Amino acid sequence: MIWSKGTRTEAFQARTYMVFGYALLPWTRHVRASRDLLRRAFEVANQTGELIIAAHCGNNLNTNFLMVGDPLVEVQREAEHGLRSHGRRGSVSSLTSSPLSSGWSGRCVV
Repeated sequence: MIWSKGTRTEAFQARTYMVFGYALLPWTRHVRASRDLLRRAFEVANQTGELIIAAHCGNNLNTNFLMVGDPLVEVQREAEHGLRSHGRRGSVSSLTSSPLSSGWSGRCVV
């Protein structure tokens, strides 16, 4: 995808990466293949100040780790990274805190 600096389309860059990464790509490739797009969406959203989109990207990325079946230690590490990123920017961390608590509860069950 090509994005022009300073244009209106730049505002949709993070959202486009996010939706393509969590809704479209997993239907055509392995779920793990969408991680790079979700991480890119997270970075772009943070750079452009779209905190809600960044929180959704973090949540989708954590869900991706769970869907692939990665070890819960990695899921927890990724969730904590998302919480640290949002902790210094605003109060939207509630979207990324639920996967962290899910990781903990899953760890207790296993």
